[in-house]
Amino acid sequence: MFRNYLKIAIRNLFRNKIGSLINVLGLSLGISACITMLLFVEYESSFDAFHKNADRTFRVVQHTKMPNETLYWNTTAYPLAEALRSDFPEFETVTQVSGPETRIFKITDSLGNINLFEESGVLFADNFYPKVFDVAWVAGNKDNALSGTASVVLTEELVQKYFHLSQGHYQDALGRTIMLQGKDPLTVTGVIKGPRGNSDHQYTMLIPYEFFRVNNSYYSSNWAGNYQGTTFTLLGQGTDKDALESKIDGWKKKYLELLDDQRIQYHLQPLKQVHNENLYGPSPGGYILPKNILDMAKVVALFVLLIALVNFVNLVTAQSHTRHKEVGVRKVMGSHRWQLIQQSFFENGLVIGIAALLSMVLVRGAIQFLNTHFTLMDLKLVFLPGHFIYILLVAVLAIVLGGLYPALVFSASNPVNVLKGKVQLKRNKTVDLRKGLVTVQFVIVQLFVIGAIILAFQLNHFRDHDLGFSKETTVITEIPDTEKRSVFEEKLLADTHFSEVAIGSGPPMAVSGFRLGTRFRQSGQA
Repeated sequence: MFRNYLKIAIRNLFRNKIGSLINVLGLSLGISACITMLLFVEYESSFDAFHKNADRTFRVVQHTKMPNETLYWNTTAYPLAEALRSDFPEFETVTQVSGPETRIFKITDSLGNINLFEESGVLFADNFYPKVFDVAWVAGNKDNALSGTASVVLTEELVQKYFHLSQGHYQDALGRTIMLQGKDPLTVTGVIKGPRGNSDHQYTMLIPYEFFRVNNSYYSSNWAGNYQGTTFTLLGQGTDKDALESKIDGWKKKYLELLDDQRIQYHLQPLKQVHNENLYGPSPGGYILPKNILDMAKVVALFVLLIALVNFVNLVTAQSHTRHKEVGVRKVMGSHRWQLIQQSFFENGLVIGIAALLSMVLVRGAIQFLNTHFTLMDLKLVFLPGHFIYILLVAVLAIVLGGLYPALVFSASNPVNVLKGKVQLKRNKTVDLRKGLVTVQFVIVQLFVIGAIILAFQLNHFRDHDLGFSKETTVITEIPDTEKRSVFEEKLLADTHFSEVAIGSGPPMAVSGFRLGTRFRQSGQA
């Protein structure tokens, strides 16, 4: 029976080549779009969940009450980490990081040639960092690689770029020296794999936090300001987070001045929520994607699949009238309706199966395209063997939803009327349902079209709106040495390429979610 169904299914596919091609392509595109969006949602929902202690890891965030609002910061004062580590045995580990920041490095190669490199992924991290987060070590001693003030841990990418070492020879990078800002020698004490794509901790090198502390004594000892320092904690087994937050609320007066103690509250944010929580904004060097956006993406993915299924059902039922004679003859010859339903299910299942196989190729291509061309975020989507289960589940769902109704329609013909040539062409429930499905399909498509038009208008507004200055002729850059900013300004003005120079504490917009500014309050206000 199976072989007979297969022969009939293949024969019908080749008999109606155009219709079969439309069915396969339409369904495969729908499945591919659905799977790609679901993989994107899974990727964006899994940030930093791969760390073995992710369930017990928390970021310390700060709520600062102002007269008219509350400010929510994902950065905290630099001295906080050491104080928490000393005063709270409830924390198994506390780590402090700063950055990532941009720095210039001078590398002298074996021939004596000097090369300058600008790196934007410089993260200052203490020796506790590898105890909280999973860092894949390739060479070096992870227990003391971040000790002292004159060491550096490089990723494989930088080892290849700086020293032209290939995999298997990374050990040779240990002991070599690179110059930070051309004046501070740092010895390579470790080589690690680069951070995974689904992590908010993106860096190309790790420099001991102690180096930052020594060279930035004002920032590292200032309890009143929170700059680009982030504190992460690893709670001990069985520790009550809420009780610990209450304890910290009463403890902070030990270090904060009275007004700061009244205004500032520290909270523990679960690591798994950092990437999808909009309240605190993106981490330095990272980005966020709120959970409601991901939920919307799931709905869109299901709607896309629904459109493809409705289109498939409509095409199959529209073609079913061409096979009324076949059904009539088979019923007269003794076929039961259940057998006809099985045959129809098998034929439609074969089409859906072919579409699912084609969608595997399309999904891989879509992922490659997004990773390469989607510049709004640094995507590193991967299609893993385990993701085949997504396509399998979607295919099963498509077979059930897209095969059931056509099978019932296919098997419902009255053999007597068919053999007499009295095929029912008048309006019936089948036609009405098909029209209903078409209406639903067009409603969903129109919603997508309206959304796309609104989005296009918004993007055009962002791109073409007058900002009050010329974007094409304005350049923003960091001052290499703040103590010599007047010299830097004079050098720029002496260059005929620059007509005007303005110096400020920071850019007039947020950079990676980090905003600079000053707030004022009246005397006596908390």
